[in-house]
This record gives sequence, C-alpha cells and structure tokens, in this order.
Amino acid sequence: MCPQVQQNLSRQIADWQFVENSQFTFDLPKIQDVESIQLVLDGIVTVTADGTAVRAEAPSQLVNRCSLIAGGKNVLDDVLFTNWVFGNHKRKFQNMVVPPSTFTAVGGPYPVRATAMLDRNNINGWRPKDSSFQAWLTDLFQLRITSGAAIDLFAGGAIAATFAGTFRVIIHSFDELLKSEGGTDRGEPKQVIKRTTQSLTYSAANSAREFDLPIGNQHRAIKLHSWDNVNTRGIGEPSNALINSAQYDVDDTDVRFNLDFADLREKNAGDLGIPIGDMPVGIGVLDFSPRGKFSDYSDLTQASESTLTLDLAAPTGNGKIVIETEEVIV
Repeated sequence: MCPQVQQNLSRQIADWQFVENSQFTFDLPKIQDVESIQLVLDGIVTVTADGTAVRAEAPSQLVNRCSLIAGGKNVLDDVLFTNWVFGNHKRKFQNMVVPPSTFTAVGGPYPVRATAMLDRNNINGWRPKDSSFQAWLTDLFQLRITSGAAIDLFAGGAIAATFAGTFRVIIHSFDELLKSEGGTDRGEPKQVIKRTTQSLTYSAANSAREFDLPIGNQHRAIKLHSWDNVNTRGIGEPSNALINSAQYDVDDTDVRFNLDFADLREKNAGDLGIPIGDMPVGIGVLDFSPRGKFSDYSDLTQASESTLTLDLAAPTGNGKIVIETEEVIV
C-alpha cells in the first residue's frame, strides 16, 4: 500500500480571553505548510450608555492590527483585522460577521462575532501550494494582535460598553512526507507572500496625494480602504466618496493602473463574478492578476521606485485611507 503523500489539517491552536486596548503574542506551530490562519472573534457586548448607531463594520473594530512574524524579525503580515474581515478579495469579499443588534442604553448582552481568513497562499490562483508558508523552516513563528475596545463599535458621544469573549486562532495547513519517507522533496518555497500597511488621516481635499510603495519584489495587489468622519481613536464609517481615482506607476513613466474609484470597484466585481452590490463599501483593489497567475504580477525586481497617487475628496471632519500592499518574494 502506497503511503499518503499529503494530509490536510485544521487545528485550533489558541483561545485567548480577550482584553481591550492591549497586545498579545501567540506562538504558532513551527511545522507543516500553512495555507491559512483563521482568526475568530467571538463574545458578547453590553452597552451601559448608548451612542447613535452601530458602526457599519462592527464588530471588527475590536481587533486593530494583526502581525505575522517569522524568525523573530521577518514581518510577513502587518494588516488591519477589518481589512481581512471585509476586504478579502481572493475569497470574493465574503464576510462572516454578527454585529451588535442595537445600541440601546443599558442593553445586552448582544452576541457578536467576526472571522478573518489570513491566507498564506494564492488561494484563487494557479498552483496555490507553491506559496503556502513553510513554517517548518522557521525557528520562531508568531502572531501579534493589537486589540481595540467595545466603544469602537458605536458612533456617537458618551458611549460606554464592554466586551467579554475570546479570540481564537485556527491553523489550516498540510503535511507532506519527505522523499525519504516515500513522499516528495518539499524543498525551499517558491514564493513567500508579504503584506504591509500604510495609512493617512487627512482633513482637506488633495488631488495628487502620493504614497511610496515597496520595491524589489512582485506586486500582486494594492488594497485601498477609506473611512469618513473619523474620530480621535481612528474609527470612522466606510465611504466610497473619498477616493476619486487611483494611479499606480513605476519609475515615474510606466503607468500600470489609472482608474476612477467607482470604475475600479466595478472591475473588481467583474473580475470576481459578483454583483457590484456585494462589494464592501470603501474598498477597491488594484489587482494585477485577478486569475492569480504569477506571470501577470507587477514586476518590481528592477524598479527604482513605485508610486500610488490618489485623488482625494474632502472628508466630513477627518478622513482615513489605508493602503495594503501584497507582494511576493521569490
């Protein structure tokens, strides 16, 4: 009987009792090939002084930032939880959320839940296995979470609310036999996905706001996420009205994307085969390879610079733009 060369695995490896406005680091297993890391926020919210509304992206604001670190220093992911609850374009923007049902004073408990799939491989593309992260080659593999607070789920003035619940980490991976064990030689990874985030809070229109993007690798996608009427904690409401257009160029003269934001969102919907109404508000993706074909990625291995230029409309109060760059290291 031939040995089973590959075994798919899904295992919960952490269940953290959530603490607001804090930071926690999970040590992840240094074995197997990681396909996705499922992050699950689950619990109840109790409101003791109401606001004016439940925010559109609640309850994802309870988790601020997620950082995935290999070898103690190599940051593979530095992303917003909200971006991956609502903005996972490779999964057709499917979201799994249960927001608070109301903002009534002295109300609750209200069940809430939000799930993000932090994918480590090219799940919607050719040969996704080639980009799974080979955790077994690292000596340290960690996930660092920065949490928000229950008041971030509501708009309004004198809000008071608490959250009680857990944050679970589930690893979806596969295990291959080595050649010496009757399997294949796993060898070195062909691709490693790296995601970085930069943000801008602004108060006035700007027709040509430039952002420098990382160079030296291959760009798969640039994800844009915008919020209007942002408060002092950096929380606002998603809006399609802040980004008028986006231009992406390499070495000043090589313009590879130049679209109005509305046209970009329609392109995303068309590429994914979903109704435009299923596009999350405030999100558009400059996707250089909608079919996930590596040869279509934006090659910056020889570039001296790469720039994203946004035409920004005036916000109500303050606006916020988050730019997430997904690149592939070969």
